[in-house]
Amino acid sequence: MLGFIKTKIVNEVRRGIDRTVKNAFENFFDPVQAISSIRRGRLPVGAEQSNVERAFGSFNFSPQTTSEDWRVRIMLPDIPSFKNSSLLTPLIESDESLVFPTLPQILITHTANYDSIAPTHSNYAYPVYSNSTVEDINIACEWPVENEADGKYWIAAVHFFRSVTKMFYGDSPNRGAPPPVCYLKGYGDYVFNNIPVVVKMFSMDLNDGVDYIKVPLIRSLDIGQGSQFFTDTTSSSYTYVPTLSRLSIVVTPAFSRNETRQFNLDEFTKGGYIGKGKDKGFI
Repeated sequence: MLGFIKTKIVNEVRRGIDRTVKNAFENFFDPVQAISSIRRGRLPVGAEQSNVERAFGSFNFSPQTTSEDWRVRIMLPDIPSFKNSSLLTPLIESDESLVFPTLPQILITHTANYDSIAPTHSNYAYPVYSNSTVEDINIACEWPVENEADGKYWIAAVHFFRSVTKMFYGDSPNRGAPPPVCYLKGYGDYVFNNIPVVVKMFSMDLNDGVDYIKVPLIRSLDIGQGSQFFTDTTSSSYTYVPTLSRLSIVVTPAFSRNETRQFNLDEFTKGGYIGKGKDKGFI
């Protein structure tokens, strides 16, 4: 009797497996039937969706976290026209600096230049030290734009780089002055710590294989003694911003002559110039 029951159970299991396999093949060739089976929860063994435990992340905006912002940024020049420009408002709101939205690619080269003296009838030349230089710093960054706020920041960044690569000319109160000096920060105190730089080159790629977002342009209108900010809704009050572009700049360190005359290699080697003001950001 026990053997008969065992045989019956085995046969029922086999018939159930055969029906499951048959339904799976039928559904494979009939997409409508397959979708219907999924809705009814009739999936073949092994095709069920596994239960995946999801973890939710959170950001801690404590004072200790915000004080350790190591993102790469270029500080706005301490000039009223830059601090009061309505187009640069997004940069002013981000700690008066342009913060690169993604991790940029940075190339920096330190060079010690030597001349060579080769005496007559000698086997080896003698290197004679000439000078040391910090070459141009190349910064390239992928710039994604997902919404209107990102688009306004992209417009502000482009306008900022266009501005810092021009001299004060024509009717400017500071006419004759060269382009302003900015400060490069990022990756903590011992990488880029308030390095005075000038922007030598700026380029951007407006790709043809991406979408563009229409972003309204915020303008400023001088009325009397003050300045009123408004959003213009005319045909010329918007800009189309690419959802993905690449911005590249070339900066070069611009240390003052007075500070370089006081440079001390012993103090530099010990890290003594870290955190001593903007003009001493030696690298």
